[in-house]
Amino acid sequence: MLNDAADDETYASDHYIKTHRPKSLLCMPIVHQGELSGLLYLENNLSTDAFTQNRLELLEILSSQAAISMKNANLYGELEQRVKDRTHELSRALKALWGEMELAKKIQTCLLPEKPVIPGYEIAASMTPADDVGGDYYDVISVGGCNWIVIGDVSGHGVPAGLVMMMVQTAVHTVLIQNPDTPPNQLLSAVNKVIYQNIEKMGESKHMTVIVMAEKEGVFNFSGLHEDILLRCAVTRKVETIETDGMWIGLEPDISDMLPVSEFRMSTGDCIVLYTDGLIEARGKDGEMFGSERLIKILEKYGSRTASEIHDRILEGLKRRMM
Repeated sequence: MLNDAADDETYASDHYIKTHRPKSLLCMPIVHQGELSGLLYLENNLSTDAFTQNRLELLEILSSQAAISMKNANLYGELEQRVKDRTHELSRALKALWGEMELAKKIQTCLLPEKPVIPGYEIAASMTPADDVGGDYYDVISVGGCNWIVIGDVSGHGVPAGLVMMMVQTAVHTVLIQNPDTPPNQLLSAVNKVIYQNIEKMGESKHMTVIVMAEKEGVFNFSGLHEDILLRCAVTRKVETIETDGMWIGLEPDISDMLPVSEFRMSTGDCIVLYTDGLIEARGKDGEMFGSERLIKILEKYGSRTASEIHDRILEGLKRRMM
């Protein structure tokens, strides 16, 4: 790191330095598990001492996430396409760098699965960022013969919430790639250790409500604390509210003893709905929240239809309340 490269005696004879006379200059390794993945080079031609300690800590977090993402791409055997996709997304995100909300929306949406698939199930999912962007996150992951569903919500709004959401997504994928048979509570415990340390480095007061669900042959084992799971039984046509239990991630360095594992089973024709508080806390013009009771009534009435139809009915009910 050079605080004023143009006046630094070490590189006074360097052709590039003499020609362009940059001010602040930084070059740092991108490292994961002791392996060099690349180099990050930055320069600022307008001011000296641009790379403060806080900015260095943030760059270390971002470069660490970049290294993990590149490692994951290698493991999946799709490095070339992933690099192209990530470069495209990064280019679009950088154009909105000085518009914090636009950047936060990009972080929030670009990592979500476009067409989530679990064999034997119909899935419909969507997320519409509000004007005040938060860190909502959902994922569907198939690895090692097990299907995983993740849903969560980072506290607060803006870029910091989006960054935490991005780090959680990366950590979840990394743990499952390395150990696809890990139990749900151990998955959350491992993710929490990483997220807690990174949140401390960011100097932010953040936490995340989240549940992770592992599915095998219709049986779902889940752990974590988030909004209740709604299960509509095809036989009774009634909706059961399955409570989540555990601990938010990001508040404590070790939550391994606070994460019980629960279980439920789905039969043919059954339906579950997972959501964040943005749905049930959305307020109509009368100031009244959409609420879980309205959601349950919609599910009871239309729960025998396809996943796409149920999804659309929920959104229609929400829009009617907002109009």
